[in-house]
Amino acid sequence: MWHHYLAEVPELIRSPGAFAIYVLVSSITPGPNNVMLAAVGVAKGHRAALRTGAGVSVGWALQIAVCGFGLVALVRPSHFSAW
Repeated sequence: MWHHYLAEVPELIRSPGAFAIYVLVSSITPGPNNVMLAAVGVAKGHRAALRTGAGVSVGWALQIAVCGFGLVALVRPSHFSAW
C-alpha cells in the first residue's frame, strides 16, 4: 500500500552507505554557526561567544518547532495521514 511512496525517498536516505558517509562528513566539519562562534570568541571574548551560542540554540529550537507545527498543519487534514 505505501510502497509507491518509497520511490519518492531520496537516494541518500535509501542507501545506508551514502548516508553513513554524509553523517561522518557533516559531523567532523564545522558548520557556519561554529565558525561564527569561534570568530565571536576570538574577537569579543568568551562571554560574547556564550551569548551568541545561546542565541543560536534558541533560534535552532524555534526553527525546529515552527517546522514541526507547519508539517503537522499540512499533513493532518490530508488523506495521507491514514497511517
